[in-house]
Amino acid sequence: MSLLLKSGKDPMSRNSDSQVSAREKKSFNLIKTNLNGEKQAKSRPLTKLYVAALTTVAGLSIGGQALIQYMLVQQSDRANTIKIASNERTLSQQLSKAALVIDFATDPEVQNESIAELKTVTQTLQKSHLGLQQGDAKLNLKGNNSETVTELFADIEPSYYALISSAEGLVALLEREQSGETISPYLKRVLVQKIVDAEANFSQYMNKIAQQYTAEARSRVNELKKIELFLLFITLTVLLLEGLFIFRPTVKQIVTTIEELLKTQEALEKSKSRYRAIVEEQTELICRFLPDGTIVFVNSAFYNYFDREKENTLGKKLTSLNSSENWAILTQNINFLTPDLPIITAEQCLAQSDDNNHCLQWKSSGIFDTKGNLVEIQSVGRDITEQKRAEYLAQEKIRLETEIIERQKSEEALRIAEEKYRHIFENAIEGIFQISIEGRLLNANPALAKIYGYESPDQIIAELVDRQHQLYVNTQDYTQLEKLLEKQDTVSNFELQVYRRDGSKIWISKNIRGVYDREGNLSHYEGSVVDITDRKQAEDRLMKSALYDNLTDLPNRVLFLERLNNKSKNKNNSLFAVLFVDLDRFKQVNDTLGHEVGDLLLIEISRRLESVVRTSDTVCRWGGDEFVILLNSIEGQEDAIRIADRILEKLTLPLLIEEHQLFPSGSVGITISSHGYDTPEDLLRNADAAMYQAKATGKSRYYMFQPTVSVNQ
Repeated sequence: MSLLLKSGKDPMSRNSDSQVSAREKKSFNLIKTNLNGEKQAKSRPLTKLYVAALTTVAGLSIGGQALIQYMLVQQSDRANTIKIASNERTLSQQLSKAALVIDFATDPEVQNESIAELKTVTQTLQKSHLGLQQGDAKLNLKGNNSETVTELFADIEPSYYALISSAEGLVALLEREQSGETISPYLKRVLVQKIVDAEANFSQYMNKIAQQYTAEARSRVNELKKIELFLLFITLTVLLLEGLFIFRPTVKQIVTTIEELLKTQEALEKSKSRYRAIVEEQTELICRFLPDGTIVFVNSAFYNYFDREKENTLGKKLTSLNSSENWAILTQNINFLTPDLPIITAEQCLAQSDDNNHCLQWKSSGIFDTKGNLVEIQSVGRDITEQKRAEYLAQEKIRLETEIIERQKSEEALRIAEEKYRHIFENAIEGIFQISIEGRLLNANPALAKIYGYESPDQIIAELVDRQHQLYVNTQDYTQLEKLLEKQDTVSNFELQVYRRDGSKIWISKNIRGVYDREGNLSHYEGSVVDITDRKQAEDRLMKSALYDNLTDLPNRVLFLERLNNKSKNKNNSLFAVLFVDLDRFKQVNDTLGHEVGDLLLIEISRRLESVVRTSDTVCRWGGDEFVILLNSIEGQEDAIRIADRILEKLTLPLLIEEHQLFPSGSVGITISSHGYDTPEDLLRNADAAMYQAKATGKSRYYMFQPTVSVNQ
């Protein structure tokens, strides 16, 4: 899950808007003052003409739109009829294909599957044609059908009845043959040929209907264009007369005001574009490792930082990267990771060959299974050497200032110390700041101004006057930080989201502490800021890769079991269902067409399953060609059966993948939560068993698991 940077309205925009509003009010008052009684008297008839013109334009627009909508509704009814006709053409082709397979197949299993398909397609075609006949009758009743289309619908009936009667005759003949009766191959081949011929005539008439509808649709489009051109001509004519005889007398009086408003708007746009800035990218060290310290993933920044080959890093222990003492704090903190506390932060210092210590800050996130066992840790690290150095410099500044006061050094010594600190302060990479007790920014270095999108420290001090509303995206972060500072003097690694000057959002890590005078009174606060936006984005991407399937982008087993477990623990007594979906003959696709076509088929099946369920439901790729669906908050088993019917309908739609036409199907097992299951594993096991029962009863079916009663289709 990537972090989205949304544009917000900056303070300069709000100030400019208020200035424009004041200027508009001033211009309006000026125009109102200049209008004398005589001009006001003349404006009354102009107002009446203006209202009459608007009424005319509105009446024409409403009448024209009503006519257009009426014609569009007619066209929608025709489009629905074309859709049904196209579906029937596909079903007739499937019928012809199944008959040819029966004629030439020698494998009994293939022949049995084709007979079952022939029965199913025949029934589906009959239902579809009944709907087509009813739709045609409605269109004729409304006057939406032309004489040509009506004749085409009448001509198609003989081909349809010949196709259905031949298919039913072939099924009856094959059932007699399966019962042991000797059937003449010639008779079977004659019926197959009748099906093929009837299908050809049927498809030919369907194509003529589609062509006739297309021609009539083009005619309707031309009519719509003429209506729109007429309305446009009338509207432009009214607007032209309105502009010449109504607005022209008053234009001269408001030109000055309009020009002033346009200049103000142009100045606002230039002000906005002038202060746009790009968020500086930072490289984070990312690694994933097992609880025993074995590394399973590192990014390029990680192994480049430690000057190691990636191949020599994966599979190694963390302790192999550097001195084992340096990694003890990171591996020991793993024991504190729990599902309730899945994230911990630790700092690590590495001794380099040049006798300089480099400091890293690691944010480790635990990944747990459904039983709460730690299975993996992902850590995101960043080099905080400069931050530590800045903190040291801030402390050193305080020490120097105290020493100067106590020893009453000369102004020259104070100037030298200040210049030394200022040089380091202004060249630090981390943002450094000082704020008063009341929250007013006292001092800031260039790095802080750059992080927050300002051009200079002076600009951020002058403009950032209300940190709570100008800076904090979530004001609760401001309140929480205030409470922490009341309880303790120092707050470290406080992560929050803030606005930059241009309104965009970034993530920062803030360190802040209170500074006290010699009498022990709180003087002010000081601290540092680091931009951690890139680290947050990397964490989101890693979390998504751990919970979603790489091929289909569907939730994987871990995320599905977590949601199912949460749903099972919910005590609101609402029903839910688990559906286990398995594709039929998927192995044949992989074996004959290759795994690449199989992968594309799985992706298409995933999108079809997502289109059937609601957004509150969960579709998971369980593995291979198996999918699991969690239906939330259903009224009863009828809802689950309705969804299963829609799934089977979607799965059986043919599709074209890399010039290969595929006819997929699947089997669905259903189980309902009302059966008194104790664990999510019971639901999954029974849904899986129901799916295998559906496969045993035939392809493209569902099976409802119940303790005593079974419902199947």
